Amino acid sequence: MKSLCLYASYVEGIGVPYYSEVYVKELKNQFSKVMYLHSNLLDVKAKDFFEVQGIETKLLTNDGFDFGKWQKIIQDIDLNEYDQLALINDSCVLFASLDNVLDWFNHSDFDFGGLTISLVPKTHLQSYFLLFKKTTFNNLVYFFKSNKSTNNIHQVIADYEIGLSQYLLSKDFKSGSFLRNDHYKGEFSPYYQCVNSHIMQGSPMIKKKILFSSYRKEELFTLARMNFKLSVKPYLNLIVNCNQKLIISFDELFKHEKNRMSLFTLFKYHITRISIQLYRQFKK
Repeated sequence: MKSLCLYASYVEGIGVPYYSEVYVKELKNQFSKVMYLHSNLLDVKAKDFFEVQGIETKLLTNDGFDFGKWQKIIQDIDLNEYDQLALINDSCVLFASLDNVLDWFNHSDFDFGGLTISLVPKTHLQSYFLLFKKTTFNNLVYFFKSNKSTNNIHQVIADYEIGLSQYLLSKDFKSGSFLRNDHYKGEFSPYYQCVNSHIMQGSPMIKKKILFSSYRKEELFTLARMNFKLSVKPYLNLIVNCNQKLIISFDELFKHEKNRMSLFTLFKYHITRISIQLYRQFKK
């Protein structure tokens, strides 16, 4: 089977982060061809790394975010050469092998799949990790050709993340997710609501935001309403306890990546989260 993986990256500065090196090395173990789609310049060290790994790099503007990068490449290649396609972005830190995920998908009757699924506002696979079989390729190419790129993140989510799943489902393709949401059907993102359960179910990755506290300001109030805990250590402990073999060194990771939330912002978040919980208890 010949497979293609398009890994969309957005980082500031020059070079490639350690967590991306770990991720794309594992992708190279799983896919026939891996393309690293980036918006920043690569230094000599990064270029040497990709050459040694046999990974093709492509410098692209960040128009349309990850979907904009995927859109440009998909229109320039012949998907008919491949049997499987993966669309993956760099929003997660990969800490375990992808063997179980790929084995699940390859032995399923799904035409497309992902790690996690959301039902809000409409059923869709979350776009940080998507897999497609050849049956979907003609419709996939049509979808990307028919939609214009946008730099409005909310429009990207509506038109592309949600829109892609909805379009393929409307064509009677079957889809599935590797991880379950424990029957959660609430208003919040199942990723954050179910992150502990997902790790225990065998998720091989975790969002960078959780490890680096790199949340957008507008996200924090929603997370506070979810009663989401920002402390990193419990997630790291759970990952270590649930995985016999890690493919990443967290010590090495945190040498390069620091917590990006100020103590004042963290304090304000805790006050907001606790206040919301106390208000709910009072209302009962």
